Amino acid sequence: METLRRADPDKPLIVNREYYEFLYGDEGNFRKKYRHQRRNTEAEFEEHFAEPVRRYFAQSSIRHLPYLISLHSDDLYTPKPEERDDFCKWLEGEICLIDKEGAPSWHSWVIDRQGPGLPAIYTAFYPIYRAMHKGVVKSEIHVQVIGPGTQGNLQIGIHGYGGLNLDAIDRNVKKARSQLKETALSREQTRNIARVVVLAFATGIDPFDWEELFSHIAWLLEEYCDLSAIAVLKWVADASPPPSQIDQIEELWKWFSSYLQAPRVLRFIVCHNSWLQDVEPLGIEAFDERSIHIPSDELKRQT
Repeated sequence: METLRRADPDKPLIVNREYYEFLYGDEGNFRKKYRHQRRNTEAEFEEHFAEPVRRYFAQSSIRHLPYLISLHSDDLYTPKPEERDDFCKWLEGEICLIDKEGAPSWHSWVIDRQGPGLPAIYTAFYPIYRAMHKGVVKSEIHVQVIGPGTQGNLQIGIHGYGGLNLDAIDRNVKKARSQLKETALSREQTRNIARVVVLAFATGIDPFDWEELFSHIAWLLEEYCDLSAIAVLKWVADASPPPSQIDQIEELWKWFSSYLQAPRVLRFIVCHNSWLQDVEPLGIEAFDERSIHIPSDELKRQT
């Protein structure tokens, strides 16, 4: 947007309200306003895209053809029913042409022919999201078709890769907060006791998602001033720190090899609430000395 302003400073720029609020508004207010809208989650993707697509091709006229279909989504975008149906009809038609004529009709396919008598690999990126505004990033489905094989029926695999499910984090923190509050208020002597919520992720956290997670935790702590801290469980290698002389390649390589082979242990990253009210802060001694402690105001500045 800044590039457009510099290129033509006199031209008015028109964006929808949600996009403007996302770019320039307060992040906390934006999340509160739009937090209940459906987002791209694994459950939504599976229920409203993956499973209907499997059913479509299980009943399709091409279900007997010997091809392998592999679909990949990098953002778990859940298409509207009409987007999904158009995609299924398009892919069905392309496979029909591949089987009958040896080539698809769409010009964007990349074809890798392995040799006489061997199945070919057809790859394409299908823009499944119909953007209503120019400049909006479109969601794509990475499509790969392999065939024809010598035998077997149509097989389809669907894979989605997404980032953090902030809605699930919100729900779990809210539920845990209510339980902590109810427990504390049930006993007169523990009404102001320190309250901490621990987050654990079954499949771990992608290295690129930590910044977003910390930013969201800082917002949650400011939102819930009766939480003393939010701690995150993280799998780390139980290994010695790297050598101080990083220019010694041989020593660094030895350390890296031992790091990869070291057993993984759980450690805590503890985010303390700097906006705490009427509740005791969490003491540093609550976790072992190898835990990482971060004040939430410092956390917010870093992210």
